[in-house]
Amino acid sequence: MHRYLNLCAYGGTPWHPLAVEVDGSIVGFAMWAIDPDDGSYWIGGLVIDTPHQGKGYGRATVRELIAVAVAGGHPSVGLSYSEANVAAKALYAGLGFVGTDEQVDGETVARLVLARDPARPGP
Repeated sequence: MHRYLNLCAYGGTPWHPLAVEVDGSIVGFAMWAIDPDDGSYWIGGLVIDTPHQGKGYGRATVRELIAVAVAGGHPSVGLSYSEANVAAKALYAGLGFVGTDEQVDGETVARLVLARDPARPGP
């Protein structure tokens, strides 16, 4: 997780940190960013502490971030995962993400295309 915090604070990247909090306790971490090239919303660095895994907190976090992307009028949500991380792949597929041929830092990129409101201008 330190690597992700460093990216947010010192990496000169568009990433922003997000604590995953449940009942006043921090149980995980995620990052989000907006791709300046196409306006897509990105989720990165999702980590849920081991004692809190399997309770739906990761799924709830991704759902909340998707809702933020929808509210912001973004055309899609992107993320990446290691092919070896079967749990992450299943989580994202279950939320509608589709793997692409893209790779980022050796990880598979998956995207969720968001429905667009034709009355709402934006990327």
